[in-house]
Amino acid sequence: MIDNTVGSPAFIKYRTLSPTNNCPRPYPSEILNTKMHKADVYSLIDKRKGQIQDYRFTSEIKAELIQQVAANAMTGKPTSSRSVSEQINQRCNLVLPDRSVRLHMKKLGLPKISKSLPTLVEDLKKTPSNDH
Repeated sequence: MIDNTVGSPAFIKYRTLSPTNNCPRPYPSEILNTKMHKADVYSLIDKRKGQIQDYRFTSEIKAELIQQVAANAMTGKPTSSRSVSEQINQRCNLVLPDRSVRLHMKKLGLPKISKSLPTLVEDLKKTPSNDH
């Protein structure tokens, strides 16, 4: 039978040692327990913010993305992230990963309008304008 009490050698054997002073590091549960005693439930809330600014997808690249999706939707070409990424790569010499293109297309709401855009433009062509 393994002795799992705190002072036993078996207990310390399973803990990782700190590289600076060779003392056992506290378990994540011990860290959470200490934080709970100090800051209550607020310590358990996820405080990560993520990437705040788009570094690779600038406003110019997003404009190219919108333009390419709109052009593909109007001409009946595929509006998938892979085809849009390849076309932007050929036209602008920008290497954009498919997943990133898909993420930004979704953020901009482009998949929702890609099917309705051609009919909207056709309807606008049929209605007379008052600019004459």
